[in-house]
Amino acid sequence: MSSASKILDRRLVLWLVCGLTLLAALMRLTFIHLPMRGDEAWSFTSFASKPLAEGLSSYWSTNNHLLHTLLMHLRYVTFGNEPVWLRLPAFFAGVLIVPATFAAGRAHYGTLAGLLAAALVAPSSLLIEFSVNARGYTLVILCFLLLLVVAKRLLGGGRKRDWAA
Repeated sequence: MSSASKILDRRLVLWLVCGLTLLAALMRLTFIHLPMRGDEAWSFTSFASKPLAEGLSSYWSTNNHLLHTLLMHLRYVTFGNEPVWLRLPAFFAGVLIVPATFAAGRAHYGTLAGLLAAALVAPSSLLIEFSVNARGYTLVILCFLLLLVVAKRLLGGGRKRDWAA
């Protein structure tokens, strides 16, 4: 395979991943304005709407995803308590799950597997629901996928930055 076709292949793969990510964002945007669900409202009123130190130190319920509580609190004090603002951390993490899935699939099984996995994740109704629910599920999924990529690098020798990650 010539270097020109390798570049074309890389460009095509990049376009496909970008297209799938855009599709995921558009599908999630369709549902971001739905009324708040009970678990979102409870999480907000119990943790994120409290003073930051209190919200992050309250772990009387495993329902408190600390990173998400931090991000939701920052959105709340900056933009108010509109559901769309509170859902932004989950939304962006949900959209980023698509390229992260591609990266994890490519790292472990090759480019085609990564593309197929990303194509399955982008329109996933469960992941769309998680992405428009002001909860920490998509953050956990995104972190897990990124750790899979880092784990593969570490198995291949890894650099200092891989170990730091």
